[in-house]
Amino acid sequence: EKENLEQPYSIIAFGYPEENEGLFRTNKNVDRKRVNHICKKLDKNLEKIIEPLRWAPSMKNSQPWILYNNLNMIHLYEEKQKKNLKDTNKISMGIALRHFDIACKKFGLEVEYSKMDVKKRLAKEYYITATLK
Repeated sequence: EKENLEQPYSIIAFGYPEENEGLFRTNKNVDRKRVNHICKKLDKNLEKIIEPLRWAPSMKNSQPWILYNNLNMIHLYEEKQKKNLKDTNKISMGIALRHFDIACKKFGLEVEYSKMDVKKRLAKEYYITATLK
């Protein structure tokens, strides 16, 4: 009889916080990149929606996202990682984008997502653009 050798690659929890828990984690003991490291030329009025994205969990704590703020648009890029993290980055990027989307809703900001012809960035791959209305 052949032994089942399949092991989970990653486990993602979905759900809503308990009543007494905050919507986003804010554990100051977790190592996270600073806002100015993940978002370039950030309009100070948008910091409240970038902060939850900053706290978003990522596979192997890679935090592969970087944003470029241009007027009412935020261009989201993925920092290129080592080969062994390449596929997991897509999961991390999706989690970060969902945190961003929830933050926009929480603060009453309408957002529309689209792919655009944007500036190429060294060692980064374009992911999506969020246009704030």
